[in-house]
Amino acid sequence: MTKSFRFVWLMMAVLACVFNAPVAGAQEKELAAKKPLCVLFVGNSQIFYNDLPRLIETLSESAPAGQPRISADRAVAGGASLESLWNRGEGKGTAREKITSEKWDFVVLQEIYNVKPDSFTKHARLLDELIRKNGSKTVLLSTASISTLYPKGFQDLHEMHVALGKELKVPVAAAGKAWLSYWGDSASPEQRLGLYDPDKAHPGKKGSYIYACTLYPILTGHSPVGLTHRLPKQPEETLSPAEAKQFQEAAWRVHQEINGK
Repeated sequence: MTKSFRFVWLMMAVLACVFNAPVAGAQEKELAAKKPLCVLFVGNSQIFYNDLPRLIETLSESAPAGQPRISADRAVAGGASLESLWNRGEGKGTAREKITSEKWDFVVLQEIYNVKPDSFTKHARLLDELIRKNGSKTVLLSTASISTLYPKGFQDLHEMHVALGKELKVPVAAAGKAWLSYWGDSASPEQRLGLYDPDKAHPGKKGSYIYACTLYPILTGHSPVGLTHRLPKQPEETLSPAEAKQFQEAAWRVHQEINGK
């Protein structure tokens, strides 16, 4: 091979790499966009009431093309604290086994409303360490408190989660704060109960919708404003588009305040 021919061949190879690189990069991005985010929910009945994992999937399915879709699963037990879930060990069907059995993009940790702060911080740290070792990212979900503890129960849960979120450098889905933001300062007791299940302790369908809207920007990096108002397996009139927009805006407002995005 002559020097001149070798030079021409080399230049052609370089040009081929230059012009093909954007195409390859675009293909990789397209494939990544099509792959759903895998999310595991760890907690208690605040998650399985109204099937929060399925609700967050539904929101993602309504997003514009190119935005992430979500595939969600759960490891929950009624009345469970993070301490009780941790203490169940690593056997089959436990939260710890579920965390390490698959490669999750995110693991959402949700604590019971009446937890003692020391228990929360200790066991959320332990779970966060396990989550990181598995190559996943932790999200702290701060829920609403029971109706009889309004507003102090909300504030205590919120402050506890935000403090630990800063320590661990993980995002906080401040769902309870989003409820407060939606209510404002002048909501009547009847208006407040509109977000609860009839038992006045668990989220109703609208309350769970706010939970999902608060989680959505953390998981996807996009605002929930403009997503569907439809709730899975519920009549279309369960939530009006105008009401959904108010919930979305409250969740987005609180997300920007807490997570700085």
